[in-house]
Amino acid sequence: MTQIEAIRARHSVRRYSPEAIPDESLAALREEIEKVNAEGHLHVQLVTDEPKAFSGPMSYGSFSGVRNYLVMAGKKTGDLDERIGYYGERLVLLAQQLGLNSCWAGISYRKVSGTYALEKGEKIACYIALGYGQTQGVQHKSKDIREISNVSDLTPEWFGSGAEAALLAPTAMNQQKFRIEYIVRKGNSLPYVSIKPGRSIFGYTMMDMGIARLHFEIGTGKENFVWVEDMTHHEDKSAEKQTNNNNTMADNKRITPRYITSLKDGEVFVFGSNKEGMHGGGAARIAYEEFGAEWGVGIGMTGRCYAIPTMDGSIDIIRRHVDDFTAYANAHPELTFLVTPIGCGIAGWKAVQIAPLFAGASSLDNVTLPQEFWDVLNKK
Repeated sequence: MTQIEAIRARHSVRRYSPEAIPDESLAALREEIEKVNAEGHLHVQLVTDEPKAFSGPMSYGSFSGVRNYLVMAGKKTGDLDERIGYYGERLVLLAQQLGLNSCWAGISYRKVSGTYALEKGEKIACYIALGYGQTQGVQHKSKDIREISNVSDLTPEWFGSGAEAALLAPTAMNQQKFRIEYIVRKGNSLPYVSIKPGRSIFGYTMMDMGIARLHFEIGTGKENFVWVEDMTHHEDKSAEKQTNNNNTMADNKRITPRYITSLKDGEVFVFGSNKEGMHGGGAARIAYEEFGAEWGVGIGMTGRCYAIPTMDGSIDIIRRHVDDFTAYANAHPELTFLVTPIGCGIAGWKAVQIAPLFAGASSLDNVTLPQEFWDVLNKK
């Protein structure tokens, strides 16, 4: 079975038989896990013959008979979820090729002490159930290809094939919240392709995007195109260095670190949220899991965080919330507020739209802003 055949054959399975996974299949999975951990800088672990993780009150979602699973873990970085999705799906497709069934589990599991190990700075992003299913699962309703891509009569056939493969990617709540774009380049250069997450109150869109990215590559062939970020990575690094040298409004102490894994005393993590306080993805999930943000609190101080809603209305509405934040920060000079690129991830806004809202906050000595916000403000 090829990878594309595995993509077409695989469906999520939640009910498993007691049949044990053969030693040769376990060996193949462990070999691929070793490669995935090295390439993706992850700490994926295979747990076998362990029935507790998918049983009990935390195991909702109709799981039964799960005794084998993958613990998907890695260092706490901003791109962890996307890497987990991309490399985790590699393991899922290998499992399908080995005759096994699988199911991604974002929260429908419990962590069983002694079954996994985490190093300093690591976290568990999700689990993946493995085994022989009682059924082979069923095909779920899918969006039209034009809803998730700019495929047309003018785009090449391989682009459509990749988008079709991406539509077969498993996503949280079957939401398929991603967008793939074909971008023409002048001359004989390979075309660009971009993929971006959409908005979702359920979260997991970065993980879903990683899975869809792998499916697109398998469906189309990586030799046909270049991912946009692969071409801009070096340019972005150079531009960032130059901006730091020429920055007139910010110094290095006032730039929010790209990845925040811990807070010093008096520091506050400022993140984009939704009014319902459903902190399921992006920076909101980090706020909830690491810095005490309360589930159900989507505005203002919560734990060691400050929530600014970015998914519930227009820029004018977001502006009012940012003004409230600025007033709060001004009234609390004893605190340092680390503003993340709010609204520029799952919510779908751009830095050029959000950064001007922080013009007032930029003058406060106890507020740091992300580099991309300073870049916009410095052009004003």
